[in-house]
Amino acid sequence: MDANGLKFWLLAEQAHWLLAEEPPALEYDGSRRSLRLARQRRELRLTEDREQAMDRLATVPQARDLHGNRAWYDPELAAVVAVGVSDTPVTIYQLAGAAHLTDLALGRDGVLYLAVAGTVILHDRRQRWADAVISLAGFTAWRLSPAPDGGVWVLDREGRQLARLRGYPLSSRALKPYTPETIRPCRENADPPRLELLSAVSWPAAETPVALACDQKGRLALLSWQSDGEAVVRTVTAEGALGAPLILLGSRFPYSLCWVESGRLGVLVCGAGDEPLPEPKSEARVYPFEPAGGSRYPCGDLYPLKRDYDLGPFCHGLDDPPHYPAASGSHGLYRLSYPLFTRTGQACHDRRWAPLDSGEVDTVWHRLFLEAAIPSGCGVRIWLAATNEPTAAPELAAEAWCEHRFGARHRQGGRGETPVGHWEPAASELPHHPGLLRCARRPGESGLFSVLIQRPGRRVRALRGRYLQVRVELSGPGNATPELFALRAYGGRFSYVEHYLPRLYWEKVFPPEADEPGAATAADFLERFLANCEGMFTAIEDRVAAADLVTRPQTAPEEALDWLAGWIGFQLEAGWSTEQRRAFLANAFDLYRWHGTLRGLNLALELATGGGVSGGEIVVLEDYRLRRTFATILGADLDDQGDPLTLGGIETGNSFIGDTLLLGDEQRREFLALYAADLSLSGGEQAAIDAFFDRLAFRITILVHQNVEPQDMGMIQRMAEREVPAHVAWRLLPTSAPLLAGITALVGVDTYLSSRPQPQPTRVDRSFIGRGDYVMGPAALDPRLEGMGGGPVVPAAPPVARAEDVTAGYGEEFTLDGSASEAAPGRRLTAYHWTFKDKGETS
Repeated sequence: MDANGLKFWLLAEQAHWLLAEEPPALEYDGSRRSLRLARQRRELRLTEDREQAMDRLATVPQARDLHGNRAWYDPELAAVVAVGVSDTPVTIYQLAGAAHLTDLALGRDGVLYLAVAGTVILHDRRQRWADAVISLAGFTAWRLSPAPDGGVWVLDREGRQLARLRGYPLSSRALKPYTPETIRPCRENADPPRLELLSAVSWPAAETPVALACDQKGRLALLSWQSDGEAVVRTVTAEGALGAPLILLGSRFPYSLCWVESGRLGVLVCGAGDEPLPEPKSEARVYPFEPAGGSRYPCGDLYPLKRDYDLGPFCHGLDDPPHYPAASGSHGLYRLSYPLFTRTGQACHDRRWAPLDSGEVDTVWHRLFLEAAIPSGCGVRIWLAATNEPTAAPELAAEAWCEHRFGARHRQGGRGETPVGHWEPAASELPHHPGLLRCARRPGESGLFSVLIQRPGRRVRALRGRYLQVRVELSGPGNATPELFALRAYGGRFSYVEHYLPRLYWEKVFPPEADEPGAATAADFLERFLANCEGMFTAIEDRVAAADLVTRPQTAPEEALDWLAGWIGFQLEAGWSTEQRRAFLANAFDLYRWHGTLRGLNLALELATGGGVSGGEIVVLEDYRLRRTFATILGADLDDQGDPLTLGGIETGNSFIGDTLLLGDEQRREFLALYAADLSLSGGEQAAIDAFFDRLAFRITILVHQNVEPQDMGMIQRMAEREVPAHVAWRLLPTSAPLLAGITALVGVDTYLSSRPQPQPTRVDRSFIGRGDYVMGPAALDPRLEGMGGGPVVPAAPPVARAEDVTAGYGEEFTLDGSASEAAPGRRLTAYHWTFKDKGETS
């Protein structure tokens, strides 16, 4: 509410906008919290070819590991070969007989999965078990996609089925013969490898599944063709059924699918360009992922493919970005920073979320403020309509809408009827508010814009009605977009004419005459003319009325925070963020009130670390509360690095439940004195008791756990020096233990419980035997990387057979000489094998 009592209605959230088109030409950018033109490409220059796409589907995808090694299927050798250590391929799996391989993928579990003759072969690259062949009756494995939690997704294109392969064979190293007396489980392997069919997955009759891809978060995308070749992507729901279809506009017969790093979906298409291009296969098409379905054009970013791309499908990989095969290896799919946007798009206010209701009939809507970025060549058009009934926007007639324009694109050279917004030098019309703009302010292009709401071309131009309807149109040249961060509409006009001038100057024309087209009345012109003065004076009055905001920590300008701290003699840390500085000033009263107490120390540490005390990363413990603990876990010393409670800042076995009772003569006397009050005490025993309590009095321990940033340790120490009284001894102990057993149970102090630690590679001087670290790296496709010989090295070129032509008559003998044949590089010929061909056949 401003100084004149006018209220405003704000449109700034994604839920406030209803995109008017399908597919939408506008999008809401959640990271910048702005409405903008969609990054789309609607002018596509490739005409896809079904026959070529079918040929590409028959190509076996390649596989990559985390080391960058590649593996592919060599049909001439009927083997899977790999490269990585060198450019010389080496055989890593030899297919038996005439088996037909359709896909291969390395899983995150180190298993090479092969789709061979409708089955799935598990070939462990770490050699933990012998190869296992998994099949399912009525299911023909065709395409694979590794899952992040192990195993693979398997697609049956002919049967239109989807399955998940889970489980592993038992390790051959772990098995040993058992005696008949040894009791063993009925099923030796509790998690055997198996194909689990998703019976709820069923494609419509008009769709044919052709590809699948699983991302690092476990989201599975399924690509299919409709009868006309239009591409459709579906996901699998939590219930195991197909999700809503997402139609990929502009792409017909794509033959490969992948997840792009940003969460988008990329496809490869084939075909000749319908206009001259330097390379017809020069880019992949990437679409925004929409789990709710719908239809989308490719995003406005370019994802070019290098010229040596060999037309195969995307490689199966375990990291980002996805790779595509090339003549010299594989290349990552990277975005080219060349923005492409739609040229125009519309959205309207979604009244289901928050209707713009003034609550009064015939409210005069006063002024419109936009926080926007409108680059050169872009424009924003706002249509407003006011009604006294909650009428839906589509039901309003075209003449009910009043246009307001913003941006250089819509500036008028001379007199015009359509109102054009003006750039304001202030960050916001709200007093002392920094605004909602997420970019730098530039005069005329980005910042705050304002316009007086009016009906152009009417005799009386005031817009009246209880409910305000809003429709927005953004436009741009195709390589730039305007951004609308916030729209505020003020209602209940404060009229200088009606408040400060005699009735002689008031408006005398009322509806229906006021709604007729024509020149504005004299009173209407005076009203709008004085509104210019009202706009300037109201902003000044608002800042004066809200001057107290400048002295509040929550609303004071950032540059004034040190000045406010000087009022109360408080020194702010140089490295604190703006939020921390505001939080300290807001809690200054409590910090001074509880200074020198445990509560004050906890509050200071909580503010300095952004919630470190409440989150459990920092525990402040008064040592006197350890009396019962130290009497129970005997042998404790407050300054001992083997402290059974604090661990002395070092993770030891004492942080886990175990044998910790150490008894000695002095500890036995203290134990008896503390737990047997009816015993007679000698002078020495009483002195031991007094000394024990003296060591615990006026002492505190600050435990700082490992997830506190190292650079914050110095700040925590300075906070303790500031807040702890001079007569209290304190110590700061950093510790890496996730759980300090016994504190909560024995002294009532909440401790920090970390999540279950994940297995980590072994680290020198940090890993402990039995603590979950493994001497194991990611599996490699090239066995030479792991010091293994692997299979035979594949020659760089095949052998060449040569024999001279011989002509012989019927029944005559002849000799064929193959000595001119050449062996493969690095090989020699040891035998010649001749094959007889019938007449008409070629060899």
